[in-house]
Amino acid sequence: AKPKILKIAAAPAVSTRRRKGVVIRDPEKELHIDTPAETPTKAAKRRKLSGEAQEADDLKKRLEIVQDEDD
Repeated sequence: AKPKILKIAAAPAVSTRRRKGVVIRDPEKELHIDTPAETPTKAAKRRKLSGEAQEADDLKKRLEIVQDEDD
């Protein structure tokens, strides 16, 4: 009687990496038709910041570089 030899077939390697699914969307369906209007507080804040930036630019134009007496 011959001894039986078991042949072990190599099992396919299971991928451990998760793949991200690809989602195809229609941008026209995703976008909302109506966008929220700008609130008065946001507009006032923007005007205030713009005014401060303008003042800073005006000051920079008027400033002069003065040599230090210690040099």
